[in-house]
Amino acid sequence: MTITGYVLAGALYLGASFLVAVPVAILAAAIAAGLMERIAFRPLRGASPVVMILTSFAISGILQTLFQTLISPRALPVAVPPGFNTLVKLGGLEVGMIQIVAMGLSLAGLAALSALYYRSRTGAALRAAAEDFDTLRLMGMNSDRLVVTLFMLSGLLAGWPACFGCSSVARLTP
Repeated sequence: MTITGYVLAGALYLGASFLVAVPVAILAAAIAAGLMERIAFRPLRGASPVVMILTSFAISGILQTLFQTLISPRALPVAVPPGFNTLVKLGGLEVGMIQIVAMGLSLAGLAALSALYYRSRTGAALRAAAEDFDTLRLMGMNSDRLVVTLFMLSGLLAGWPACFGCSSVARLTP
């Protein structure tokens, strides 16, 4: 989410429109997750869960230190389109437009993820891997490609709401 936030802020700072900056930021999160799998987690595949958790904490700490050192330890403001800062009355409630957009996009993302999971070959491989990963490899499935796909999907899913959830408070913090 932090990578998405900083890429979004950077793209907006460089003059990209919000509609261009959002997909770029989400794609950056997916690529970063794929790189993390390749660099940090793939060499440790088969290690104990404790090692994997410690690796996750180490990556988190390294990224946080890098962002604070190279970019800024302070929160960065994110300019959102003017219509996103309005309130919408729903019955007796006032809801921010950014929250409505975030909810709608989250539901669309959930529908897309469901379609991927239940209606694609990749989804079938993911379901098979959840049942018996070793058998999946014995059947000739490229396990490295499947795992990096999962990592990139996790980056995409982290980045998706980050563009709108973080923007709703107009601040990005590491």
